[in-house]
Amino acid sequence: MGFLRAPRLVSLSVLAVGALAIGPLAGCSSILGDFAVDDASADAGGVDATVGTTDGGATADTGGGGETSTVDAGSGGDAGPVTCLAESDAELCVAARADCGGITAKDRCGSNRVIPSCGVCATPKICTEGGNTCSCTAEDNKQFCKRNGKDCGLLSGNDNCGAAREKIDCGSCVAPKTCGASVPNLCGDVICQKESDAAFCSRFGKNCDMLSGTDNCNQQRTVPSCGACAQLQNCGALTPGVCGCLKESDSSFCARLGRTCGAVTAADNCGNTRTVQECGTCGTTASGCSAAGTCTCNGSGACAGGATCCASTGCTNLTTDPSNCGTCGTNCGTGGGWTCSAGGGCACSGNSIQCKGRGCVRLHTDTDCSACGDACGLGTTCCVGRLGATYQCSSTTTCPRASLVESSHE
Repeated sequence: MGFLRAPRLVSLSVLAVGALAIGPLAGCSSILGDFAVDDASADAGGVDATVGTTDGGATADTGGGGETSTVDAGSGGDAGPVTCLAESDAELCVAARADCGGITAKDRCGSNRVIPSCGVCATPKICTEGGNTCSCTAEDNKQFCKRNGKDCGLLSGNDNCGAAREKIDCGSCVAPKTCGASVPNLCGDVICQKESDAAFCSRFGKNCDMLSGTDNCNQQRTVPSCGACAQLQNCGALTPGVCGCLKESDSSFCARLGRTCGAVTAADNCGNTRTVQECGTCGTTASGCSAAGTCTCNGSGACAGGATCCASTGCTNLTTDPSNCGTCGTNCGTGGGWTCSAGGGCACSGNSIQCKGRGCVRLHTDTDCSACGDACGLGTTCCVGRLGATYQCSSTTTCPRASLVESSHE
């Protein structure tokens, strides 16, 4: 700080011990004497001033930013120091009502002070130029949409000043663009979201087997398998690509259970309980149906190979059995040599003929040499063949025994 000599004298008056006189004085008188002070010695900008005296010196210091200004009485006086305590920068900013930015203002000690910054505004507020106050200018709807990177639809959120905005219209799209096609509130081309394989199969109503077709994005797709069928079900049993169970027929149901006759109740091939009132009739191959649902003939198994069950004889062939020729119980007759044929019925076989009351009788014997009752008389005559074609009784007295045996077995 510099000191100036006072070319002109002014008087300081000290009224009592400890009393202070601050600032330039035009003229004062004191019981201690007169003092000379230059008019320029009181510097409003806070420079030091030295007052020349006849018997002492007084120094005035007015500082900024909390500095003090002091005036000392000369060695010949009784007065104490004169002091001004300036406010701090923060206090001066408050006094100037400045929230931000730099200011120039006079403090309470009369000094001009330059303060570089009274503070920084909190986002989103900014410091107004010349006003030194923090404030926020709200954006319009168009700016709100643009700041959020949106160009269509209704948008809600906080604006640049932190205030809530509800359902702000950000505009519409020009066809073929669509709002929110891929990103909300943005115009764009529609992007097809492909359905899953399960959804693809479901849309076609399939739950098994391979499926080919057009998906929801109009693209050809082939799914290797739409699923597997549960037990007792088969894929495509009723409808292609759909699990189902084709019910077996009544005859198949009975055959699978080993039933050939009578009624039966059981689970069918699809797991459903079913009752069949008649699994079949036994016909001529059996005489009845057992409790197990099988045909029997007189207590044994049903007849096979085309045989017929007859009550008296059991299984027999009606086309060959002379005792049951054509029908059960039809006996061709007594005697031997009977045959039964499917078309001709009962007949005598070989060289036998049917003799009244005797059944089939074998010819070419001494009793029936050429016809029924043609008896030659054993020992005196015999039935012999004549020229190998005709048999007759011989008149020879003695017939060779060999001839008789031979003729009786022809």
